[in-house]
Amino acid sequence: TILLTNGENKILFDPYLARYDKNAFDFYHFNYDDIDAIFITHPHLDHFADISFFARRAKCPIYVNKRGIETARKNGLNMSRFKELQPNDSNICEKK
Repeated sequence: TILLTNGENKILFDPYLARYDKNAFDFYHFNYDDIDAIFITHPHLDHFADISFFARRAKCPIYVNKRGIETARKNGLNMSRFKELQPNDSNICEKK
């Protein structure tokens, strides 16, 4: 997991829970209210297995490629915040 922050924006990349790495940050007790976006770089199991946990807690958009969208849909996740990443997307996290 990478948490990228610039002081006012927070973006999570490939979040996962500590059960895969005992030295990992404890995301079970993390405050998700101020996360602006979650990015899944690719929907392999090690990047996507815990996305339902994060989707329930964070209220931000979740960006993933087309295969990730299909995987999320197939696994019955709420698709309302999933956004499909397209090649050359830019400014997708701009605040309105």
